[in-house]
Amino acid sequence: MRRFFSLVLLSFVSSLFLACSPAEDRVVHTYTIVNCKYANVMKDTLPGSKVISKVKVGTELYLPSTESKNWTSTFMSGLRTTGYINNKYVKKETTIITHSSRLRSEYNQKIVPDLDEKYDSVAKKYVAAFPMKKVSFWRFAILIAIGIAVFYGIADVDVPLGFQLFGLIAYAPFGLWMAFATHLYGFEDIDGFLARLIILLGMLALVVCMTMAITASIGKFVGHNFTFRYCIATTIGISLTYFGVAFFHYLADFFFKFLIFLYILFFIYFLIKRAFRIKRLYEDGDTEWWGYIVEIISIPLIFGAVTAFLGVIYVPMQVVSSLLLSQLSGLVFIIYMVICGFTGLAYNSSNDDSESNFYVVGPTYDGSGLTEGSDGYYYDVFGNKYKKIRAGEYRREY
Repeated sequence: MRRFFSLVLLSFVSSLFLACSPAEDRVVHTYTIVNCKYANVMKDTLPGSKVISKVKVGTELYLPSTESKNWTSTFMSGLRTTGYINNKYVKKETTIITHSSRLRSEYNQKIVPDLDEKYDSVAKKYVAAFPMKKVSFWRFAILIAIGIAVFYGIADVDVPLGFQLFGLIAYAPFGLWMAFATHLYGFEDIDGFLARLIILLGMLALVVCMTMAITASIGKFVGHNFTFRYCIATTIGISLTYFGVAFFHYLADFFFKFLIFLYILFFIYFLIKRAFRIKRLYEDGDTEWWGYIVEIISIPLIFGAVTAFLGVIYVPMQVVSSLLLSQLSGLVFIIYMVICGFTGLAYNSSNDDSESNFYVVGPTYDGSGLTEGSDGYYYDVFGNKYKKIRAGEYRREY
């Protein structure tokens, strides 16, 4: 029941996240007096109209609009009236205030704009260095189809770890190229709504398979239930950051800091729990405590890479959603999250003994030499207790 409500909450947050567009670039038009020392402001555009004011060169006009090919109207605040200036003395300029600059200047953000600019820099360098330069429907479709086939094939706990890691590493350069190219250029080179919709749905399916594959492969190190929950938590964290950008511009940095704070608490809890287990194993003379030392060192690196990888995937998803109907993208994303959640639970159900058993740790044994006890557990000749995970696989209990 608790998992069901967590999935409902995740779907609700995701729908809010994609139901709107984030703070976008802003276009500003300015009209400036040029080509003279002073320009006459006329009361009307008719011949013989009287001069009501003069403005010097460099002055920016207030609420201007072009009335005709010869005149630009502007509101003269001092005279509380509208005047007209000959267009030969008016220069129109267009300034585009970028997303990052707007967040920094108008909403007093620092962290999110800096990360956005660094992300753009990395994306541009990667796309420039990659052999494929042009975005097209068929290139995306072929790469997405290959990715879905690869990740769906390795998203199984029974697949050897070497094959899973090879699949992730081999496809990563192509997945990164699609993510970076989409972030920089969107679907501007893909013509037609239907073609863009097909690519969007394909990307969503690819992300589902990627999350399942990450859960299945990295879960072999630290437990599949653990990695599944971490992937879902990371998805929520990234969604909350965009939620802050979209709805509460001033709080976007707060959401990012809050996410980091939760991660820190998460790892402190993990380290304390592992420290007590290592102490108990060491006191019992069990040499398996060395494995936990390696685990403590490797887990921050592994999950840091997972967070970065999911972030790279989800940033373009936000860009893509703004190119199509927001309601359609939000609906598809809700469906995706529910499918991802229930599929992940199905994959990891055999590794999750109870609601309170957050971790599934190894190593496991083939069951040779074990004797079943009356309490449902299995015991070896030294009295060590084991729990049956599946046929031919047993996990030692401490």
